[in-house]
Amino acid sequence: MTPVLEQIKEIQEKSLASLTSMNEINTATVAKFVELNTKTVKAASEKFVSVGQGFTSLKDFQAVGAAQAQIFEPVTEAVTDYVRASYGITSEASANLAKLVDTNVADANELITTNLDSIEKNSIPGSAYAVSAIKSALSFANQAYDAASKATQQAKESVEKAVNTTVKASTKKKAS
Repeated sequence: MTPVLEQIKEIQEKSLASLTSMNEINTATVAKFVELNTKTVKAASEKFVSVGQGFTSLKDFQAVGAAQAQIFEPVTEAVTDYVRASYGITSEASANLAKLVDTNVADANELITTNLDSIEKNSIPGSAYAVSAIKSALSFANQAYDAASKATQQAKESVEKAVNTTVKASTKKKAS
C-alpha cells in the first residue's frame, strides 16, 4: 500500500475508535441516568405511600398542617440529592468526552505536522514559505484551542464551586 492510503486507513481506524469511545461514554451516561431515575422514582413512590398512610391516621386539621410541613423537607432534600447526582453524572461524561477530544486534536496535530514536514522536504524550492505559513496558522489554532480549553476548565471549576457552596448553604440551613 502507498503511504497515502496507509494514512487514510489509519485515520479511518482512529475515527472509528473515537466514535466507538464516544458511543461507550454516552451509553454509560444514559445507563447511569436510567439507574438514578429508577431509584428516584422508587424512593418517591415509597415516600408517597408512607405519607398517604400517615395521613389516614390523622384526626384533626392541626395534625394535617403539621404533617404537610414535614413533607416538604424530605422532598427538598431528595431534589438536592437528585440534582447533585445528575451533575456528577454529567460532569463525568463531560470530562471523559473532553479527554477524547484532546486526544483526537493531539493526534490530528501530529499527523498534520508530520505531513507538513514531509511536504517541506520533498517540495519544490520556494514552497518552504507556504509550509511555514501553514505551520504558523496551525500553531495559532493550537494556542486558541488551548486558551479555550483553559477558559472552559475555569468556568467548570467556577460552576462546581458555586454548586458546592449552594449545597453546603442549603444543608446548613436545613440543620439550623
